[in-house]
Amino acid sequence: MRDDALFPAPDALPDPLGPWARLMLLIGTCLTGIVVGGLVGLGLSCLIWGVDFTTASFVSATPANYPFARGFVLLSNSVAHLLALTVGPIILLRATLPGSWWRTWRHTRLGAPGPALGLLGAGALLIISIPAMTWVIDWNAHLVPPPWLAPLTDWMRASEEKLRAITELLTRQRTGLDLFTALLGIAVLPALGEELTFRGILQPTVARLFGGSTTAGIWVAAVVFSAIHVQFFGFVPRMLLGAGFGYLYAWSGRLWVPMVAHLTNNGLQLVLLYFYQHGMLPLDPANDAPAPWPWMLASVLLTLAGGWALRRYLLAHATPLLTVPALRPGQYVSADASFRD
Repeated sequence: MRDDALFPAPDALPDPLGPWARLMLLIGTCLTGIVVGGLVGLGLSCLIWGVDFTTASFVSATPANYPFARGFVLLSNSVAHLLALTVGPIILLRATLPGSWWRTWRHTRLGAPGPALGLLGAGALLIISIPAMTWVIDWNAHLVPPPWLAPLTDWMRASEEKLRAITELLTRQRTGLDLFTALLGIAVLPALGEELTFRGILQPTVARLFGGSTTAGIWVAAVVFSAIHVQFFGFVPRMLLGAGFGYLYAWSGRLWVPMVAHLTNNGLQLVLLYFYQHGMLPLDPANDAPAPWPWMLASVLLTLAGGWALRRYLLAHATPLLTVPALRPGQYVSADASFRD
């Protein structure tokens, strides 16, 4: 039985291109967006803070020497992220999908966000799962690779330390304005762009490569989603998070549902960090220590029960592509996204 039968709202992208062509175009678009966005973001940051490109190369490497480093790096990264994972993929879809197909996809996937209860449920499910995820985070962080991988392990840990330093820089929030800019650059933009790219385009494209298997699309997209963050000792929890977003999209047929869950995950951490940094919260939310085991057990049970209930609700209120009268008379969309007259 095809996995699509489990998802009344098929997540397949109406696509005149073959899946390999779509995948190659997506990769090329994202890489181009990273290069162009990086240059544009760097240029804007240099212009705003009045530094040259030579100085700019030292800002992220030694941020303590530059009082403006946080804003400089945040703006550069945000522009690159916006062009690579939001603007670029939208241009790609608009350029490669015929007009009626593009309107159909946009209306069903990015149109009305759907019932508020589904969006609230997605955010609540993410919060409920946090104690259980702390155990996965702790296990992955202390995972010891085999000795013969020691050179690779040393490189991965060094890379993570560099990323940790940049993360600490970007999440340093001295004022309300710092919190606002962090929410915009670290929560809002990733929620929109990463869900559009990984769930909206990559997931159904991979599903087509695997003969229409939605499950394969979800998990392959989740693996890629985790890998591009280049945090090897946080790979498994981020992969599980990506798979959760993938199932939310498959169950609902709307990108707004995983976007809200993604925004909740990133935004909640930033808000809690802000409270902690200003003495309004006793516990450091950046501390990766696992939650007490009773909390973990309760979290697992509530996440499973909540996920089951949310799945039923989202499937009952899903947006199947078939219900949108944007195609020519006599055309329809099959489960594998082919169009027939």
